Amino acid sequence: LQLDGDVLAVAELDRAGEAIAQALAVNPRFLPALQLQADVKLADLRADLAVDLLAEARTVNPRSEETLGRLAAAYLALDGPEETAETRLGSLVAEVEERNPKCGSFFLTMGEALERMRKFPQAAACYRRSLERMPELIDVRGKLGLCLMRLGEEVEAAALLEESFRIDPFNVRVRNMLEVLDVLKGYAVLETEHFVLRFDRGNDAVLIEYAARLLEEEIYPEITEQLGYEPEGKTLIEIFSRAKSTSGHGWFSARMVGLPFIGTVGACAGRMVALASPGDLPKQYNWGRVLRHEFVHVVNLQQTDFNIPHWFTEGQAVWHEQSRRPSEWVRILAARRAADTLFNLETINYGFIRPKLRSDWTLAYCQAELYVEYMIEAHGQDAPARLMAAFRQEPAAPAAIQNAFGVESEAFEAGYREFLGKLLENVDVTADTAAAPALEDLQKQVRDMPEASGPRAALANEYLKRGSVEQARTEAARARELNPKEQLAGYVLARLSLAGGDTAEARRLLEASLDPEKPQPELLALFAGIELQLRDFPRAEALYRLGVEKFPENDAWLQALARLYLTAENAEQLEPVLAELAERDTDAFAYRKKLAELAHAREDFTAAANWAGEALMIQVLDADLHALRGEALARLEQPEAARRHYKTAIELNGRQAEWRGGYARLLIAAGELPAAAEQIDWLTRNAADFADLAELRRLYAEAEAADPR
Repeated sequence: LQLDGDVLAVAELDRAGEAIAQALAVNPRFLPALQLQADVKLADLRADLAVDLLAEARTVNPRSEETLGRLAAAYLALDGPEETAETRLGSLVAEVEERNPKCGSFFLTMGEALERMRKFPQAAACYRRSLERMPELIDVRGKLGLCLMRLGEEVEAAALLEESFRIDPFNVRVRNMLEVLDVLKGYAVLETEHFVLRFDRGNDAVLIEYAARLLEEEIYPEITEQLGYEPEGKTLIEIFSRAKSTSGHGWFSARMVGLPFIGTVGACAGRMVALASPGDLPKQYNWGRVLRHEFVHVVNLQQTDFNIPHWFTEGQAVWHEQSRRPSEWVRILAARRAADTLFNLETINYGFIRPKLRSDWTLAYCQAELYVEYMIEAHGQDAPARLMAAFRQEPAAPAAIQNAFGVESEAFEAGYREFLGKLLENVDVTADTAAAPALEDLQKQVRDMPEASGPRAALANEYLKRGSVEQARTEAARARELNPKEQLAGYVLARLSLAGGDTAEARRLLEASLDPEKPQPELLALFAGIELQLRDFPRAEALYRLGVEKFPENDAWLQALARLYLTAENAEQLEPVLAELAERDTDAFAYRKKLAELAHAREDFTAAANWAGEALMIQVLDADLHALRGEALARLEQPEAARRHYKTAIELNGRQAEWRGGYARLLIAAGELPAAAEQIDWLTRNAADFADLAELRRLYAEAEAADPR
């Protein structure tokens, strides 16, 4: 049997299970295989099944500390951490310690098992007990150091990791974490009332200034009040940028797992949060949303003593993001419900830790958030808090649900499925997401149903995609003979007409084929696109709006409508469409920046400030937006915040006379005359023709004369 911890660490549990099965087929009483079989269940968060497997392992060797350590971890996960003579955990620990006071291997194994179940504080406690009893164990210092890094205890972790590396210089995770610590040595630190933020001053100084304010003024008070708990001490937040030829995301990944890649941009281990710097990634993301999401984890992991199941902490974190459910999530949810492949409470954690399909991870987040929505609807606004309290006492979901809501888990699941049915009853995503059959299948359908227009039109479309023009024309024409209103056939013939330069014929075919009650999406998109190209804006608008109406979960129709209004320079109609798109995509910067500009142009300074603020939480180094928000806040009589944004705008791009003029005016009003003088001096030297310069000089002179100093 060759199976190391890395396989389990990356959740390749199916491969692990196959290797274990092969070993047990050779020797059903092979103890390492039986122990690893339990490891798979523990990593799968099924401690109950691990207990049964470990009972079998005890028949092979009832005194094996590697078996009993795993069993102790399973008991802790199932019953809680109390070690008394009346608990299974307490009895087992007493038995092992009585037999061997130096039972370091027992506590080391217990710690490893708890770490697999993401119970990091308990794992660290076990590693400490192991080190006390058997300091000669090679692995324990490195494991304790890595676990303490997850808990944000970096000073102690560093000493342990350095000692571990001297003993074993071939441990990849320990080496990587020491490299992370070396990078962190050069980072700046900003400490606030509730947070310690570490960052690369050269790359993320602006980000940290605004992140710290968001955390203290909005995220911390809102989340702690809503969840009814304040974390102990200050939460450590580290933001990683490119260094030593490694990306910020690479350092972030190494910080969390000691390996170079994890598939997210932010992560939380309960007492600390790490992020990849937004400026160091090819794809923008809303760092404000991610900070809110991760801080929810910080709070509810601690308030449940790390007993909260993965699905519940993710569900709450998404729910507290305060953003609309993405259209893609709804499409995946509807498709999986139709295929009867939704998760339930027994399987949903697999979507996070062990996704088999690309859609599993997305579906797990979606369903987890909907579990939170459902429990609030069915059991009241305080339902999540009651369930968290239950999980703190009872880690098993069925018992926790019974204790919190007074219903069996089967009834809870049935109500949830009914809730999903109501949510999706008006959602039809099959028309524009259905997978096309293979060419051979389409050919067979045509042979089996020669008088059916649908398969023949689909075959024509497949030939068109493959560049088989004449075959596409023949099959589309035959489909139209069978059904003159066959939309897909009309689309194929229209495409062929366009290719031949006959736009008029293409429009005729599309108009003749379109069924407004049940439009074919490719036909509708082509028809609208032609009308837009011909600048028939009313006709194109009507067609795109039909797409929005019939395919509400496909954002492409709204995006096309936005392009139309941009082309037509119709700002009044553009704004609500962009606002809808922005609500659907929390990471979309361009929508928010355009909305800020449009609101500013019509002097709605409240909307301008809000949209600019949202955009800056995606791209905080946009100088234009800082200046726009600064002016909007000044108009809204919020001078302190306005000065802050003007100052940032000038630091990012100091060549704009308008910005310096606006900043100088605010500085004069605040009595900050030396700073105002600097701005006026710059304008005098670099923009002598600035229209407001004389006015600024007058205001400055009046303020200086009135200043008693």
